[in-house]
Amino acid sequence: MFSKKKFYFGIAFLIQAVTFLAAFFAFRHKNKGLANVILAFAAAGAAAGAVMLYLDRKEELKWRKLVSDPDIFDGCDFDTLFDEENECHEDDPDCDTCESEE
Repeated sequence: MFSKKKFYFGIAFLIQAVTFLAAFFAFRHKNKGLANVILAFAAAGAAAGAVMLYLDRKEELKWRKLVSDPDIFDGCDFDTLFDEENECHEDDPDCDTCESEE
């Protein structure tokens, strides 16, 4: 149905950020230059993960709002409306499965 790639990439980036943060704490006293680079990667990964999760959630809320609208499918045959072979959409003027509202 919906692709969850953004969600899974967001989770992966956050896990990577936590791992880099642990590596930062392991190297912070021995090699400060490497520790700072690892901390920068952890921050970038956390930011990327947060953005990906935000975009996924925003898209999911948009679809939930669209589907929860009770008037969106009035006058249309639901099965034919989303049939991949037919490719009939509600605002298509040549759509013969949708009743035009006049």
